[in-house]
Amino acid sequence: MGTDDPELQGRIDITLEFLHQLGKEEACVAIECKRVRPGDTTSNGRYITQGVNGFVRGDYAAGHEWGFMLGYLLALPVEAVTDYIEYRIRQDHGEGAALQQLPTHRQSIAILEGNLIQGGTYSMRMKHIFVDMLPVGP
Repeated sequence: MGTDDPELQGRIDITLEFLHQLGKEEACVAIECKRVRPGDTTSNGRYITQGVNGFVRGDYAAGHEWGFMLGYLLALPVEAVTDYIEYRIRQDHGEGAALQQLPTHRQSIAILEGNLIQGGTYSMRMKHIFVDMLPVGP
């Protein structure tokens, strides 16, 4: 099955549930994962259109306070990717959706956070975490 197969479209990549949420399909922390690379407007665009906008449409984490995007960084510099993503989020969702840089975790390259309006009415926090998926040297 290819990555563009309609059967895979709209399915969240990772879900986390607390014990009290087990068996409640919609009660979870949703994490959508996308590959990103500096200068790659196709992959970076999918991060927005198939990732971030899935949360905005309510495809993922409908009615939840939080949503998470996990960016698999395939090349450096990370700033080229995060600048593009913030530009697109602000362009598509307004200045109120601007991202703030947060301190990184030792296993992340960058962490950003911002607000998005889900379904036109509900405000949610989106955390964007970028991790190292760079090829290992020879």
